[in-house]
Amino acid sequence: MNYNVIYSLKFLFVLLALGGCIAPKSKKYSPVNFQANYDYNAPIQALLEVVADKDSTLVYAAVDISRFRKSGTAETFKSDIKIAYTLQQDYKPGPTVQGDSLRPSEITKMEGTFRFMFKIKPSEDNSLLILTFYDKKTDQYLKKDLLLSFSAKSLANPILKYKNGSLNHTNFLLMSDSTMFRNTSSSSDLFAYFYTFEFPPALPPMSTPGKGTGKSMKIDSSFIIQTDNIINFTKTGLYFIQSDTNTKNGISIRVQDNGYPKYNSAESLIKPLIYISPSEELKAMNNAKDPKKALDNFWIKLGGNANQAKRLIKEYYDRVEATNRKFTSYKEGWKTDMGIVFIVFGRPDVVYKTLDSEEWIYKKTETNSEIRFTFVRVPNIFSSAHFELVRYPEYEKYWYTKVDTWRKGNPEM
Repeated sequence: MNYNVIYSLKFLFVLLALGGCIAPKSKKYSPVNFQANYDYNAPIQALLEVVADKDSTLVYAAVDISRFRKSGTAETFKSDIKIAYTLQQDYKPGPTVQGDSLRPSEITKMEGTFRFMFKIKPSEDNSLLILTFYDKKTDQYLKKDLLLSFSAKSLANPILKYKNGSLNHTNFLLMSDSTMFRNTSSSSDLFAYFYTFEFPPALPPMSTPGKGTGKSMKIDSSFIIQTDNIINFTKTGLYFIQSDTNTKNGISIRVQDNGYPKYNSAESLIKPLIYISPSEELKAMNNAKDPKKALDNFWIKLGGNANQAKRLIKEYYDRVEATNRKFTSYKEGWKTDMGIVFIVFGRPDVVYKTLDSEEWIYKKTETNSEIRFTFVRVPNIFSSAHFELVRYPEYEKYWYTKVDTWRKGNPEM
């Protein structure tokens, strides 16, 4: 074991998604709108997992077709869903190195999703995979992108994670999950490091962090994981797992309380309200004799009556759950920069991408002005898909106007 690496990890300073103002490298966004990837009610949804395997790349897919959840079979999926792929240099239109229909030989249905694996051989110059899922019966489709850059840490790691007997496509596990890790390159043990660090929620889009906002993370404990053996995590928090301690490559996984990505306790439901509530209000709810009753009264006050409160509660916490599902990395999804924008402003109308950034566009707003948010990829040791918001003081009026609609019980305005 390389103790120099461990030493550096112990005193690792990471960017905590506090929103440094970083300019994107390119603004030549793809003309393709990837908005459906952030629609938690989309009729077609997909999760992708990628690992290296000798001279090829393994891509594991889990596809959710809403009309197939109850009655669909692998055969109906094969007959009704057309899958195509392209390998290209970036998101802009241009020549592709590979492109063809995809016909997976083995498709299984697990937990309501259709799962399959396929192999590809990306090159250094063409490492962006675009998968298109097209439902021939409904004429609905989804374009799903996956960056296969050879510098991305995910491809440098041959580690697959399983929960309760099936491949886990998310960045989180639950305390109740039976977990197994597999090393596609060898049967060697894995090295795990546990952090209890509590990551702060994102700052509003007009805020900029002051100097010295980085915080030190120390390893709480370390242990060995035997590959292909079932384990159960006993503590919630962040785990960083490596197959080779001579590198900084590894995978991160958050272990959360049962119920995640939803929240059930009053304490956990109060925390995400930091985006629409002043600190004094949050403190009063947390310190109340009955925090659950205080939380109910908060929503009734905003909604004006119990029925409106229920509507607001559903909308707000549906968004919190969606951000936890989609944006959880080394920190909970609702705490990320994408999480704060998604929760307060809702699902974007348009999403454009480059290799190193995303642009979210909201066309209809309270000010009748189009709002654009730019997120820049800032890789760190825990994630190659961590994005930070480019913050500007000009967002202030849009932010407070939108928060005010929540406070008045009309976030759809």
